[in-house]
Amino acid sequence: MRFTSSGLFVPLVMLSTALLTVVETRPVLAQGGELKVTSIEKQVLDLVNQEREKENVRLGKGPNDPSRLKPYLPNAKLFTIARNHAENMAQQNKVDHVLDGKNPINRAKAVGYPNFVGECVAGGQVDPAAAVLSWMNSPPHRSGLLSAKDKEAGIGNAQSADTTNVWCFVFGNSPESNNPPRLVVEATQPSTPSGAINVEYVNDTGSRLNVFTYNSKGTVVKSITSIKQGKSRKFEYAIGDRSTVYINLDQVVSDKRITQADAGKTYRFDKTSGSSKPNPTPPDTNLVISVEEKQMLDALNQLRALFNIPALKANSKLFDASRAHASHMARVERMSHELDGKTPNDRVKALDYPATVEEVYFGGGPGIDIVIETWKAKPALMTKILNQKFTEIGIGHATNPDASVWNINLGASPEANNPPTVIVK
Repeated sequence: MRFTSSGLFVPLVMLSTALLTVVETRPVLAQGGELKVTSIEKQVLDLVNQEREKENVRLGKGPNDPSRLKPYLPNAKLFTIARNHAENMAQQNKVDHVLDGKNPINRAKAVGYPNFVGECVAGGQVDPAAAVLSWMNSPPHRSGLLSAKDKEAGIGNAQSADTTNVWCFVFGNSPESNNPPRLVVEATQPSTPSGAINVEYVNDTGSRLNVFTYNSKGTVVKSITSIKQGKSRKFEYAIGDRSTVYINLDQVVSDKRITQADAGKTYRFDKTSGSSKPNPTPPDTNLVISVEEKQMLDALNQLRALFNIPALKANSKLFDASRAHASHMARVERMSHELDGKTPNDRVKALDYPATVEEVYFGGGPGIDIVIETWKAKPALMTKILNQKFTEIGIGHATNPDASVWNINLGASPEANNPPTVIVK
């Protein structure tokens, strides 16, 4: 996930009172009548309202209880605020309540909303369920979404240049809630290809190489088959719509997930090792990592610094191994060091990493701080993370509808003397 934000990338909730006159780019929508929304926006609203009803059940508040939480009603102005802010965050690659000197109350005043508002923002969650779950797992966000005094809401969702999702949920209470608009869900547009790779056999005949695109439910969306030894084939793929591309050989999932960063590369499949890997490159080439991966790297090195342990350096091969295994665990919904008979050292050996490794993984709620605190509570994992012999690291992150999955590989090899140049996107 590719965002620049302060701290450890945890979605925030804020109630602000400052007022400034500002101008927004999107036209103000009239209250009442029809309000066109995307299916994603509608899902967020429905999921939040389901959480409000769950809270009623938890508190034993029946249908006739005047104190029960009512479903949030849509408000056209709040939708304008949320959409504009989501788009701005995506454009700036920054998830925050204050952008360009404007806070939620400034944005509310700019569109003529008559009262104060609260706001939840998040970035990197793969779908509406993951976004709402991240807020519900955070006490301040939870209190905002379950506010008894607020009656109406607006939702915004946008994607950055690399198709990372950004989310904004704005809520408030005004007389306009007496005249809510009727929601009309717009038809979604099909995804378009956003990149291309070349896939090539290296080492075998008689087997069939497959390239599959899976959506978030594990359904094959598109495939290419029968790529012969010594032949390459261009594969156009879409990263949007929560699709994920894998390279398979005879239905055995390889340890490589294709992302937008791979566009233009040639991937060569070696049946002997059972892995796909890019054409060999010198160890001092650039390594493109996401902002979220960089935040995890910084968090781990800050933890090591507390014990005066040298910082870990990024290693391209370890990043490839970690990313692939995180994606594999997320796809099969199983957390394990060994999948398909391959151990961590099998995976790094397949990528020509010249040393053995230790691996740490996590599967659960979103937020890097949650991951770090979980690892800190487990002495066996801290022994690995704080081991002074390790000089290099690879980091992988993936999600499925139920969890955020992290995988870390720690190693020490001569390649640490010539680390890649890290480029954060």
